[in-house]
Amino acid sequence: TIPTLDPIALILIVVGVIAQTFPYLRMGIRVPEGISIVAHNPDDHIWHAGLIRELISRFPAHEPGMSGVLLKDYHYWFNLLTADLIRVFHLPALQTQFIGMYVLSAVLLGIISYSFAHYLYPSKLFTRLFMFLLFFSGDIAGWYMLVLHKTFNMNLSSLINNGTKFLDSPAFALSIITTFTGLYLLFYHKNRLSKHIIILCAFLFSSLLEFKVYTGITIML
Repeated sequence: TIPTLDPIALILIVVGVIAQTFPYLRMGIRVPEGISIVAHNPDDHIWHAGLIRELISRFPAHEPGMSGVLLKDYHYWFNLLTADLIRVFHLPALQTQFIGMYVLSAVLLGIISYSFAHYLYPSKLFTRLFMFLLFFSGDIAGWYMLVLHKTFNMNLSSLINNGTKFLDSPAFALSIITTFTGLYLLFYHKNRLSKHIIILCAFLFSSLLEFKVYTGITIML
């Protein structure tokens, strides 16, 4: 169950969702020059769009831009999930990928992470700090440079994706959401783990290898 939302935590979630999705709201829009792709890594988004188009029309998919060459050894469950939603419900492809899935991912991250934090330690202060660090700790490198060198640089690399870069890899975003979901189920049912919960958690954690293999390997280690 989702606990009653603390107003300050809710504000952090709303600001975090806006920070994550706002940079991508122009993605997929037709412009005189073609299609708008505005991102930190535009080539990756274009490649994912091509892969989703492939999965809508055939499975297994071919390498985007390489007709007849099957795509192998790649984690593409995000693309498969998006392609099936588009195919089954006849949704517009680019808008579903760039807006629908990105907004959905950000909202799901806020809901599941808040539920996990609240259950882990039911304190308003802890939950607020957890949500703040989850959404904004990736920007700490820029603030660190501001304090030490009086120069604010948002382009510095960080071990944690900042708010505007989290969805630059939508597969990574879904893998983090899946991880929080599995952890929440384990903690919530820790005193009465049934076979169903164990199987469900095993599926969630093993699926990380197909959402984002780096996340899957990290969790399994």
